[in-house]
Amino acid sequence: MVSGRRVRRFFQLAALTASLALVFGVTLRPTAGPSRVELAPWATQQLNGVNVVGNVALFAPLSAVLWSFGWPLRRTVVAGVVISLGIELLQLAIPGRTTATVDVLCNSLGAAAGWLLARRWWG
Repeated sequence: MVSGRRVRRFFQLAALTASLALVFGVTLRPTAGPSRVELAPWATQQLNGVNVVGNVALFAPLSAVLWSFGWPLRRTVVAGVVISLGIELLQLAIPGRTTATVDVLCNSLGAAAGWLLARRWWG
């Protein structure tokens, strides 16, 4: 017989795998067009509503899963920053990707928002 704890852990790990696959699948595939580096977040083409909302929403499910594992907010946001920085550095070598500081800021905001929403809904 399978215990409730084991079932919960299975679904947590499945959700973690799916959220990481989503983040890496969206951000690390090559795209058409030139590669760019945009370091000034206030003077970037990346600072538009679709990109901001998309980056925030991209990291929210991952951080909600981390909340379910009992991670505190600070640790979750730090993980979001580290993952986002890693992605942006990898994008330097991927054709057609834009490396932008605004992405790191929005992903970090998404990490915090997802954790806070998970705590509010399920906490």
